[in-house]
Amino acid sequence: MQPLRTLGPLMLMILLCDADIPCPTELNPLTLDPPVVIGEQGESVEVNCTSNEEDHYGMNWRTSNTDSGFEDEKSFVSEFLQLSDWNMSAECRLKLNETFECSKDLEITVYKNPTVAMYPTKYLTDLVEGTLYELQCDILEVAPIQNLTVKWYKGEKVIKIDTFTNTTKKPVDESSILTVNISREDNRAEFWCEAQLDFGPHGVKRPAISKKQPVSVVYGPEFKSNPKGDFVFLRKGVNVTLNCEAEGNPPPIFNWTREGVELLEKTNFLNISRINDSAIYNCTAYNHLGSVSKGISVQVLNMLKAAAAPADMTPPVASTTAAPATPTPTSEALTLLYSESTMTAPETPDSTTSKTSTTTYTETSSPGGCPLSLTPPEIVVKYGDPASVNCTTSAPDAYLIGWEAAFGGTGVEQPPSVTWRVEKLEHWIVEPKCFLTMKNNEQCTVMPSVTLYKTPDIVLVSAIGSGPMLEGKDFPLTCDVMNVAPVQNLKLKWYRGDEIVDTKTFKNPTVTPVNLTYPLSIISKRDYNGAAFRCVAELHFGPEGPVPTPTVTSSPFIADVRYPPVFKEKSYNKDVNQGENVTFHCSAEGNPPPTIHWEYTPAVNVKETTGGRHRNISITEATSTNAGVYICNATNDIGTVTRSVTVKMMSKNSSSPLWFLWALFIILVVLFLIISMIILNHRRKKNGQYSFVSSKATDDIPMTDKPEA
Repeated sequence: MQPLRTLGPLMLMILLCDADIPCPTELNPLTLDPPVVIGEQGESVEVNCTSNEEDHYGMNWRTSNTDSGFEDEKSFVSEFLQLSDWNMSAECRLKLNETFECSKDLEITVYKNPTVAMYPTKYLTDLVEGTLYELQCDILEVAPIQNLTVKWYKGEKVIKIDTFTNTTKKPVDESSILTVNISREDNRAEFWCEAQLDFGPHGVKRPAISKKQPVSVVYGPEFKSNPKGDFVFLRKGVNVTLNCEAEGNPPPIFNWTREGVELLEKTNFLNISRINDSAIYNCTAYNHLGSVSKGISVQVLNMLKAAAAPADMTPPVASTTAAPATPTPTSEALTLLYSESTMTAPETPDSTTSKTSTTTYTETSSPGGCPLSLTPPEIVVKYGDPASVNCTTSAPDAYLIGWEAAFGGTGVEQPPSVTWRVEKLEHWIVEPKCFLTMKNNEQCTVMPSVTLYKTPDIVLVSAIGSGPMLEGKDFPLTCDVMNVAPVQNLKLKWYRGDEIVDTKTFKNPTVTPVNLTYPLSIISKRDYNGAAFRCVAELHFGPEGPVPTPTVTSSPFIADVRYPPVFKEKSYNKDVNQGENVTFHCSAEGNPPPTIHWEYTPAVNVKETTGGRHRNISITEATSTNAGVYICNATNDIGTVTRSVTVKMMSKNSSSPLWFLWALFIILVVLFLIISMIILNHRRKKNGQYSFVSSKATDDIPMTDKPEA
């Protein structure tokens, strides 16, 4: 009977028609750990594949069409994945026999957290109540876009949620628009957006949050209570204060009239000392968006009448002079403001006299001839900050002094000084004028220099176009500066790392906020890969300006320069002895990281292995069949390069050719010496030089003298 443990492979062999298709889910002997990989681009993760089949012909990983070496004696294989490719794939493969294989795909998601930037789509000097206000949230370089959620907030409340259906895996730029019908309740509210990658049961990533955009809503004045008017009943000779409370943005300016005659008071209350006559006082509150008016009827009664007056009486109107908001008395509006005080109002010129006077003033605006001093004479103010300038005179014949201004005006006051003050300066054209009236009716004015500035809402660096940065090619960047003023004080700087590569100034005299675009064209170099390009906006005002210099810096644009592979080694020849084990490596640098592929004649003792970024060829117990050319190809999206290793096999006796040469050389030297000695000895005998030696040591041979010559 067939063993049970072999039934699994047997069923797989029956079911599988192809050698490289996924195993059926219910019979798949492969287990992946982890089964799902969600990692940030550039991250390295380790994955394991385990088989419950002990008898197999090997198992390995295939990563982006590149195979690792088969492991035929293990029940698991591990692989380190470098998450650099947005379309990366990986599968574990199990070779059941020489014919059939099955595999299991690893689910891989490579993500990139975005950066966000939020700004109004158009700048409005005054955000008037009832305006449709549009904000744009730019989500930059995010992947995968289908997992992105964008939330809009007003304060801490979510008011809109956007999702996206684009299925692209590579980083893209996306935008979300928020449109708000602005009301006065939105004044001082803060709007902001949040972008977050959500992978469901696999968790969410840290959100990218924009800066908060505060909103200042402007609206016309509105009375806080009793907008139609008031009735005041008083006894003769008392002091009274009339209130005219109204709200608006910008805060309203007040104007008082009595029976149509303008009074000097410019605040929301009017002090009347020792009142004698009944009259209608009209209060007008106005700003540049409009005005509202109401009348206050003051009725002066003697003590008896005041005590007998019923609560719902209709008081007589003391004058028929028309007023814009003459009150109509009702039981609700009938109010008794009975105020007695010993307060003495400051003496002011009679308003009637001022209005009917025909005196003409001689006015001069020359500072040199005007005895007025400003402290300080020049101010630089950030949008929304307070501002003030003091105006002083030392002229002995000064009569009246004051400020004329659309905002912060004081009217006339007594010398010697008066201060122009605005709690929040939010108007771009401000021309406050300090005036002085002399006793001889001459008048002069001086004006301070007021510069209102606003730092950019955002400074954003982005690429023009969607193509990659290719080595040696022109790549344009752009710096967008949103809502900055005044532009003539602006200096923009491009940085690469900490090095300034370009600077620009502007001559535009516009004082209101504008949007600017500042391009930069670079020739991409591989040395720029990973470099941070930044755009810096600075506002320079000279010695009177704020310290430190107002500066806004963009988020860095990280250069991703694509270039073809480059080998670390050149082609070479390799001499290998019979039976020798040898390994040679191949690695290359490039962006994106290249894929290494060897081309060679297969053999049972040749195996490919990986190690880091290397892909190696290992030959075990080399034979003559292993001789040949081993070609290494390095390929990425930009190009392919090739190098080779030529293997030459050496014979067993060819391992020491140098010893043979040395031996031959020594033999030749010895022969040369022997021959040289024989020739030398022969020459000596030829010249008559002989040596006689007795064969016996005891022989006594007589010698004769050698003849002369």
